Amino acid sequence: MAGKLGMRFAIHHYLAAIAGKRNLRRLVDSYRAAFVPFGADDAPYVAVAGFGSCAPTVAEAEAEWHGHFAGQPVPKPTFLGTADACADALSALADQYEADELVIDCFTTSLSTRLAALGLLAKTFR
Repeated sequence: MAGKLGMRFAIHHYLAAIAGKRNLRRLVDSYRAAFVPFGADDAPYVAVAGFGSCAPTVAEAEAEWHGHFAGQPVPKPTFLGTADACADALSALADQYEADELVIDCFTTSLSTRLAALGLLAKTFR
């Protein structure tokens, strides 16, 4: 529907997968094929969202990820580990869908560790 309306398209690959949308690449390709330019959007635009945890060490990232979900089922993260490892995972995700934009969220146990995680990723992607 988004393509036919000339709208941008966003998908959270993990949440869509657990909702039963197993072939997400096909869904993104269908959006692109159906795209009709409208207004300022003259080409398809795909944003892919993911979540995880980033820290100076893998052990710290894992502790933050699991700590965030204390007492709850822990989902599989999109990215988890050091900044370089997370950047590699996020770049692969973007490549998989030929994304124009990545939307990310770092799940941690505090605001300060969340800001630090996002800062690590920002430095890595510069």
